[in-house]
Amino acid sequence: MIVAVASSFVLLLSCFGNTDAAACGQRSYDPTFQSCCNGVINSKGSNEACCGTTPYNSTFQICCNDVLSSKGSNEACCGTTPYNSTFQICCNEVLSFKGSNGSCCGTTPYNSTFQICCNGVLSSKGSNGSCCGTTPYNSTGHICCNEVLSSKGSNGSCCGTTPYNSTFDICCNGVVSFKGSDGACCGTKLYNPTLQICCNDVLRYKGSNEACCGTKLYYPSFHICCNGVISSKGSN
Repeated sequence: MIVAVASSFVLLLSCFGNTDAAACGQRSYDPTFQSCCNGVINSKGSNEACCGTTPYNSTFQICCNDVLSSKGSNEACCGTTPYNSTFQICCNEVLSFKGSNGSCCGTTPYNSTFQICCNGVLSSKGSNGSCCGTTPYNSTGHICCNEVLSSKGSNGSCCGTTPYNSTFDICCNGVVSFKGSDGACCGTKLYNPTLQICCNDVLRYKGSNEACCGTKLYYPSFHICCNGVISSKGSN
């Protein structure tokens, strides 16, 4: 505690004696002639930037992940390596000749006009603009359901790996059924809510019964349901 107070007092005195002084960690320095790089004071010279704890001149050098290199015509970094993005491309820290490539597929550069990258796998593009897993496809004629590719036809929705037309069919927990006049699911079954009621995935005919108690039906007017047990309401 005493050492910390003493250090702060010395820093205060140093700064008080020099109106241009600034703090660099627990020490004072003159920004006109010195640089502070992550708590380390160095002579400034023509340097105006820091690379880790080392000052440097960004006109002649480049800092890539705290590694200093001569700049030359390089203006970008690939990991710790400087490069010229006009002629090279960096894909996941792997440098390659750029050519006509402007995109990356993993560590491989490619031209997205002629190729497509699907989950790290490069393929010829052709008319394909979408991916189904690692397979490219044309979404006009095909549909991808959970990485399973199928002909599209009139289908525009997926039920698990099965394509279906939601105008005519319905998907109930992975099972496709003809919709008809029914419009609701009870587990994997289809039902008409006007005539039936679904109690915990068990279908019951509704009749005058209007509520579920677990998987059973009861009359709320005359009975009470507590934790799946039906009891007479009485005067309660």
